[in-house]
Amino acid sequence: MHARSIIVLLLAVCAVTISLQNLQASVVRIFFWDLSLPLIVLIFIILLTGFTTGYLYGEIRRNKSSHRDEDSCRGDT
Repeated sequence: MHARSIIVLLLAVCAVTISLQNLQASVVRIFFWDLSLPLIVLIFIILLTGFTTGYLYGEIRRNKSSHRDEDSCRGDT
């Protein structure tokens, strides 16, 4: 198992543990709306948003670097 996989697994276990300890309802105010939802749901939404943002950022960087590599191979600047 790779080190990255172990780190992701440990973070997931920590997230589940923290979430299960925070089951009470909380109120989230977004502009004019008040949403009442369990804290566990809020934590997972925030985690999912963070993971998605990190993944997309990595993909964008990977695509930009591969385009730069292709341009340098062709001699374009």
